[in-house]
Amino acid sequence: MKKIIKVVGKLLLILVVLIGSYLVYVSVRGIPSYEAQPVSFTLQSTPEAIARGGKLVGMLCANCHLDDESGKLVGGRMFDAPAEFGEIYAPNITQDNEYGIGEWSNEDLVRLLRTGIKKDGVYSPPYMVKLPGLADSDMNAIVSFLRSDNEMVIASSIADQVSKPSFLTKLLCNIEWKPLPYPEDLITLPDENDTLALGKYLANN
Repeated sequence: MKKIIKVVGKLLLILVVLIGSYLVYVSVRGIPSYEAQPVSFTLQSTPEAIARGGKLVGMLCANCHLDDESGKLVGGRMFDAPAEFGEIYAPNITQDNEYGIGEWSNEDLVRLLRTGIKKDGVYSPPYMVKLPGLADSDMNAIVSFLRSDNEMVIASSIADQVSKPSFLTKLLCNIEWKPLPYPEDLITLPDENDTLALGKYLANN
């Protein structure tokens, strides 16, 4: 009986050491990175696309990235993010080359919006909007607006504040939250007359 207790004790000790080692690894590693796979995207910017893109950005991006004082998408503290996730800041997404997305390619932007993988391969946790099911025409509209001469996106050299993700966020990003798969096929907008399909598209995206 004593031998059995000894063996079980050793096994439990090994298990505790392994779990502890993994938790230390997660804490040090932080948010994981992935290979930024190449994607195919051709921008077709038109006045109509820019106008629709402005509406979509206003609904999907401005809530976190818009600075009310400057009227620009320079980011800031995401106070709506649960405190359990840490201190989270939305980045500058104006056209500034140093602090914004000026050096990002259109493909970089689309990859991020579809999968959550940034230009440098770092994963963006779920508190950033991801749009795997967005119609290609709407994705084109968003990128068209971000590349437009609208005051919201004109280059602004305001440096990002670095987020301070909690251990919980780091842990979830290592075991549960993963990049979304990039769509294999084109995604089209539902027929406007098909109210059920259109409503489902709007609710999900």
